[in-house]
Amino acid sequence: MKLNSVNVQQQHNISVVQFTTDFANSFKYISGADALKKGLVTISEVSEGGTVQKLYAINDGKEYVFFSDGDVLAGAKQNRVLQISILLEPKSKTIIPVNCVESGRWSYRTKSFEPSEVVLPAKLRGFKLDLINEEKTYKLQSELWEGIANYAIESNVHSNTQDFIEIAKKASNKHEKVVWTFKLNENANGLALFLNNEIYQVETFNRVEIYKKYFEKLVASFITSVFSKIDTSVDKIDMDFKEKLNSTLESISKSQKVQKKSAGAGKFYTFKNGYTGAELVFDGHLIHTVAILNSENRERNRKNIPIVDVIY
Repeated sequence: MKLNSVNVQQQHNISVVQFTTDFANSFKYISGADALKKGLVTISEVSEGGTVQKLYAINDGKEYVFFSDGDVLAGAKQNRVLQISILLEPKSKTIIPVNCVESGRWSYRTKSFEPSEVVLPAKLRGFKLDLINEEKTYKLQSELWEGIANYAIESNVHSNTQDFIEIAKKASNKHEKVVWTFKLNENANGLALFLNNEIYQVETFNRVEIYKKYFEKLVASFITSVFSKIDTSVDKIDMDFKEKLNSTLESISKSQKVQKKSAGAGKFYTFKNGYTGAELVFDGHLIHTVAILNSENRERNRKNIPIVDVIY
């Protein structure tokens, strides 16, 4: 993966680094949120009674449609998050794997799902991808519910139905001034989110237009998650961000990828090399990549212990 441009923005000890890769815009597809809003895609319960970990997606459009593993869907019997990133084929019907992010409701609000304005935070996405990588998806639901409950406590917000969407919106509203200090780079198709001198999360999308739709949600999720660790005594972090980003992306590219069961078009891979992550690849095109600093290294970073990436 070659970087064609890098844009760095900083606020105290947090930094948002946006970049453009050499594979940007190599494949045409649209976002799941747009497809849902335009009525091109319908996502509903698999049956009237519903099943927590499965939803039914119908793509009536003529274009491929992308959903990220962090996407949270609102409606039907309870709000859900996608387990993996998916690419729906044109004119297709697909069963998609999901998990509940609203433990206190199991009743219809709407017949089908709508997109939400939030994404699952890096810590919970990391746990989710870890369990998928380890073939322990049977633990996913309980881990997510516990993680959402802890997220609400840490953010000092409440939801009657333990609804992650409600919790995330309330938490984000508390920190919106910090979120708004970071501006979208119009040419980017990826970003790296730094706390101090370490990348906590790096994510790329094949299309620039898709990246634009995720930028604010990803930044808001990150700021909300690390707000207690922001050090206002720090003016900025003095480091070579491009060098750090290049070395991290190289480490990710060399890591051993394990193919997992996918839904829709393309192949879904997970990896672990100091970062927990996943890739969605279709017809030779890298559609989406996410890498999240694993829990052990997040703890080391908090204690300012040096991190050494391991390449398997």
